[in-house]
Amino acid sequence: MLIEEIERRAANDKQDSRVTKCLYSFAVTIAEKSKEHSKRIIKQLPEFDLHDEVHLASVLSNLEQIIGDQALSSLSTYELFFLYTSSYLHDVGMALPDWELKAIEAVEAENEIYADEWKREFCSKSGGPITITLARQLVTRHANELYGDFERVRKWFFAPDSEEHLVEHLAQTIIQYQLFRSGFTKKLYSLTGEELRCYVQSLRIDFIRQTHHTRAYRYVKSLGRHITEEIMQPWGAAITHDLAEICQAHGEPMSYVEKMKTDAQYVGSETANLQFVASMLRVADIVHFSIDRAPSVLASEMQFLNDESFVHWAVKQQGVNYHVAVSGDVGKKTIKFRAYCTEPRYYYALHKYLDWVDQELVNYAKVSRRWELSFGKQVSERWSIPLADEVDRSGIDYDSEKFIWRPRFSWTRK
Repeated sequence: MLIEEIERRAANDKQDSRVTKCLYSFAVTIAEKSKEHSKRIIKQLPEFDLHDEVHLASVLSNLEQIIGDQALSSLSTYELFFLYTSSYLHDVGMALPDWELKAIEAVEAENEIYADEWKREFCSKSGGPITITLARQLVTRHANELYGDFERVRKWFFAPDSEEHLVEHLAQTIIQYQLFRSGFTKKLYSLTGEELRCYVQSLRIDFIRQTHHTRAYRYVKSLGRHITEEIMQPWGAAITHDLAEICQAHGEPMSYVEKMKTDAQYVGSETANLQFVASMLRVADIVHFSIDRAPSVLASEMQFLNDESFVHWAVKQQGVNYHVAVSGDVGKKTIKFRAYCTEPRYYYALHKYLDWVDQELVNYAKVSRRWELSFGKQVSERWSIPLADEVDRSGIDYDSEKFIWRPRFSWTRK
């Protein structure tokens, strides 16, 4: 529905349709490139629940169902573009290009006996991160080992726009990873052999997961160079900057969203409420917690290094699914979850996760009220989605022969 609405507007003969045609073409390209890029995630992070094309399409579907046809038709073309493309781009930071993986491997050489000699130069002698100046020098010195010819890097869809920016990005990644690992120094030096290898791999996975939203910002921000149409220059850089902020926002505190623009302007008279787009993306993303993201055929082949990853897969395999419906009682759209839990651990873990979903729904309700105060009811109406501020959990059941649910029961891992 989203891309079809943009396409319909692009077919118009109005002056603004030139801009819309450009946005439509760019959106289609982004979707195709993002789907291709997402295939790297399962290869690099096999423990993660699926962040592939299925997840991207589900986030888009969630957006379309939650917002609805009528509301979508009232949004600006820029808002439609941001909603569509962010659904495909928000997780691009989960998959790293080869040169960034090599930078991470250079940091991990600190725990390897037979690491390449050039990688050892990246090891911190103090236990904390090296300086940014030294990191830049090392990346430049070992450019051939890390990325080779920049012209090859430039062919990547998300490539930085200059070799200088690539060096800076790799230097920052090295420092961030060293800082992250410094909190686990004692444990790292207490392990050997296979235990050490597994722990190093587990730390890498956690680091990529915890920083993927800021990495997405870096990747998406560079996409402005792909908007070549004269009518959009130099606004391509501004558009992709705001798109990058939207993608980063899905992993930030709500205070980050509240500082975003509500009346961003580019070419033409239309504006975009970036807070609305970011809020909708956060809801659509977190809602996709279902069995299709953790197929049993894949889980049976895995050896989980991280207990959190295992629980996420196991909970989804309790038949978790959902749909968006209009509640007759309150007249609002309600997200209804269903599951049949066979173990208490998974039952309480699912409810804990749905508490986070509820918080995102509350976040949207709070920020939407501010738009009405700022713009008035008539203008803010296009961003007003009648969305219940908590999910419907009535479809979540459990095996009463195995355990009994107790109100206010607090489950903790033993």
